[in-house]
Amino acid sequence: MISKPLWQSIKMLVDCDRQIFKTEKEIAEKQHAGERDRTTIREIQDLIKNIKQQCVDNEKKVAFQELQSNHLKSEEDDKKEHLLRVVNEKEYDALKKEISIVVKERERQENLLMGVWNDLEVAKKRYADEKDIHEKKIADLHGLIAKNKESVELLQTTLSEAKCARETYAKEITPEWLSCYERMKHKVPNPIVSITQGSCSSCYYQVLQQDLFELKKSELLPCRNCYRLLYYDAEQEKKDTEKDTGKDGAKKGSSGTEKEKTGSLSA
Repeated sequence: MISKPLWQSIKMLVDCDRQIFKTEKEIAEKQHAGERDRTTIREIQDLIKNIKQQCVDNEKKVAFQELQSNHLKSEEDDKKEHLLRVVNEKEYDALKKEISIVVKERERQENLLMGVWNDLEVAKKRYADEKDIHEKKIADLHGLIAKNKESVELLQTTLSEAKCARETYAKEITPEWLSCYERMKHKVPNPIVSITQGSCSSCYYQVLQQDLFELKKSELLPCRNCYRLLYYDAEQEKKDTEKDTGKDGAKKGSSGTEKEKTGSLSA
């Protein structure tokens, strides 16, 4: 079995680390979304609870105002009954005045009662409307939370597989180069790059001939300018050369055509 070049193992390690980073980010985003949805559910439940409490508070106000009105009505009836038995004019006038005061207070209490009854009806209607709307929202959010949980479980599996693969590729790399890679990956998004036309494909620094010779033996070298890990890919260089040759050929053909046209015009 032919072992692959060191740079290929490091590139696979790079792919694993990118997959791990991407997956961990997706997991964090989905967990954050799930927590946000759970917070929204609690807020909706609190809102419904507050509206229901308003109904309870208004019911208590209605009961209190009814009690006050009934008490004043009883007081008014007692005074009117007493008025029928009064023979003294002075006492009669005083009692009439008291009855008038009680009547006014009872009317004021009844107006308050009508107001709290109206508040109660509004609160009950709002509770019924909001309860239906928000219960649907809560059901939808629970559905999203369940889907999020399934997605996180799948991502956790992907993450576990990527971490296992990373351990395998890391074992194929010497401690020296692994340490070098670990340092660079925290500084740049592309810690290992290829040689293109004799230069670093990231910073375009020209590689020395002796370094290029070492790289062609499937070695790794740090770029003397940007310190990224450099590798030489013979197959990629061949493709690049063929591409450049094809472009040059097309240009030459074009130049030949122009000459022919010039010759024809001269003739």
